[in-house]
Amino acid sequence: MSEKQQFAYILHLKKEAHIHDASSWTDKDKEIVATHFTYLQNLTKRGTVLMAGRSLAETTESFGIVVFQAEAEAEAQQIMDNDPAVLQGLMTAKLHPFRVALWQK
Repeated sequence: MSEKQQFAYILHLKKEAHIHDASSWTDKDKEIVATHFTYLQNLTKRGTVLMAGRSLAETTESFGIVVFQAEAEAEAQQIMDNDPAVLQGLMTAKLHPFRVALWQK
């Protein structure tokens, strides 16, 4: 088995104005984000996700990032595409080959 490759995907909230203010989220939006978080938690427990987080600005410039490992780009694409926030259309995502250079222990 080959060494796993690293990837990152960058997430952006959909363009609807209300979504950039968390106090305006619908119950459906909140449900999707909760499922998205659980998905990433499970991948972290399995050793797939190395790091996940988001910027704190509630503007159209805000973003999330998921750094993870996969056997190949096709598997990485599938992991990103199966993210509930992407599947449900709450967020858009773009996949990037990635390599962690420094990591604090």
